[in-house]
Amino acid sequence: MSRQAVVDLLAASVVYQEGSLVGFNKPPNLAITGKDDLCLTSLLSAVQRRLSLAQELHIVKASSKEHSGLVLLSTCHQTTQSIENAYARRDGKKTALTSYCAVTVGIPEPAMGEISVALTQQSLGEQTMVVPVLNPSAGNFERKKVKKAVTRYRVLDAANGCALVQLQPLTTFQNLLQVHLTLKLCTVLGDHVYSSRVGRVLGLPVLFSVDLAVPRTQVSKVRVNVG
Repeated sequence: MSRQAVVDLLAASVVYQEGSLVGFNKPPNLAITGKDDLCLTSLLSAVQRRLSLAQELHIVKASSKEHSGLVLLSTCHQTTQSIENAYARRDGKKTALTSYCAVTVGIPEPAMGEISVALTQQSLGEQTMVVPVLNPSAGNFERKKVKKAVTRYRVLDAANGCALVQLQPLTTFQNLLQVHLTLKLCTVLGDHVYSSRVGRVLGLPVLFSVDLAVPRTQVSKVRVNVG
């Protein structure tokens, strides 16, 4: 896809624009930063012109490269700082500032609850992945090797082995929601990074070791019968 085509796509994906804030749905596989000419930071000035904004855009919050999701931009640094301060004050408190909805493969049980499992980053092969730490020591937290992580969830609807789930992160960590859902033997539809951690043995969902769960395309083939 050409640079202009990506800019047009982002402009067409705006879901919120008021005052200094702009929100749009980011397509998957669009990097946020980097040397790539098609990463979001390199496209901001073009998006600004496309939206006829007088001030420069900068990123407030964004989903990672592999995932689609809301990207929040701002033309006001003071507004950005206020939002970042709100997230910083929230960390460690049971207050949700944001809510997400995800379609999951698998249905979380029970239908409502909290997932409180610490997380850390670990090198697996050539990739750095987020992994759960089920029994962290006090020293792990003191040395900041692991971080407390809490997700509140609620199943809104379910059918045919899938669910629509509301997710509220009570802490911040990269890929928090995707990793926490795997602990409920569920994966986010479209998650090609962590979905391989949940598989089936004799028809029952099981959690695979993170060392064995190589990231892969979640769905490689879909068969559609018509008629």
